Amino acid sequence: MNLLHVWITLPTGETAALGQLAFGDLRTDGTAPTAFRYDPAWLARPDAFPVNPDPQSLPLDLREFAGSHLGPPLQAFDDAMPDDWGKRLIAAENRLPMTRQTPYWFLLAVAGGGLGALSFSEQPRQPKREPTATDLTDLIQAAEDFDAGRPVEGLRLRRLYAAGATPGGARPKALVFADGNEWIAKFPSPARDNGHDVVGLEAASLVLAGRAGLRVPESKLVELGRRRAFLVRRFDVTPAGGRRHMISLKTLCAERGGVFATSYDEPMGAIRRYASDPADIAGFYRQMVFNAAIGNTDDHLKNFAMLHDEQGWRLSPAFDLTPDIGRNREHTLAIGYSRDTPSGSTVIDIGAHCLGRRAQALSIVREVVEAVSGFRPTAEQLGVAAHSIEFFDADIGRRLETLRQGL
Repeated sequence: MNLLHVWITLPTGETAALGQLAFGDLRTDGTAPTAFRYDPAWLARPDAFPVNPDPQSLPLDLREFAGSHLGPPLQAFDDAMPDDWGKRLIAAENRLPMTRQTPYWFLLAVAGGGLGALSFSEQPRQPKREPTATDLTDLIQAAEDFDAGRPVEGLRLRRLYAAGATPGGARPKALVFADGNEWIAKFPSPARDNGHDVVGLEAASLVLAGRAGLRVPESKLVELGRRRAFLVRRFDVTPAGGRRHMISLKTLCAERGGVFATSYDEPMGAIRRYASDPADIAGFYRQMVFNAAIGNTDDHLKNFAMLHDEQGWRLSPAFDLTPDIGRNREHTLAIGYSRDTPSGSTVIDIGAHCLGRRAQALSIVREVVEAVSGFRPTAEQLGVAAHSIEFFDADIGRRLETLRQGL
């Protein structure tokens, strides 16, 4: 049995003991018993809150919550796990054999350096939050080499590991400090970009999302010699240097690994139940329409999040927005009864149902379509590679034409 102490950093910057997370050995049937118990001191606090608002998951009481691996009801801790990119870095830096590439070892490696408010330690002492990197030029070269399978060793690997092991996703990225703020830096990946300027395309997508009325974080493109990085300001970090607790909609909907939610209806229902501000329902609907318009088919539930603040749970600003880089054509989440680009009449019918006002849905769709229609000039202004502009301007144009049907 392996045990981790779990800590939570509050928006004020105070860190408190949240509880203990225990990991059993892998069984022959593929399950691995895992359990969590809140710390009594956390339960006694007047400002205590459950790490998942679903009352069937981790309500505030002293019982032991058991699962397998970090599946339901323990998925809030899975959200603190690194994804493919981070796991590769952790395994390389710590020389982890396959038998140790498990949630326990990955969370122990995350320690206090991950996204969100949770941190983990082997001993009953809170882990330090290490200072984030500042040298982007060195990081982007090391990330490109590591992503391509070229040797990255010694100090270069340690620096890349310290900055890049904890953010989610499969693409190269790192947590950095610049201009007095904390950012996620996203780097090109020649091995994964399908020949496109993905860094520039994501920057353009976030600009268009803001014009379309979505809440978006501050962002900027940074020139680093012949390359560029896309910096997105972290919305889990507070002005006081604290953290906002964050869970994915995958966790909120209790979606198990490899089994995807059928449509946008399920997360829409979860937001309706748990968001402290009803405006988040319209915000999520607007993001659904935007994803359809720009071709963001990678719209799985880990690409949406809820943040906890003093008022309760809120839909996070939008993130990880790109056109259809992977040429998937079909959305991960169905829009209505189809995963193809929906017509305007389809999304308006959905909006009339979930918002209760057909006129509001029509207004949102028109605003999104108008904003995304500006893809080409926006991408040109941001210096996106010409061949990527040509390809995605045509793809987005076809999607917009479909969306205009029924408006």
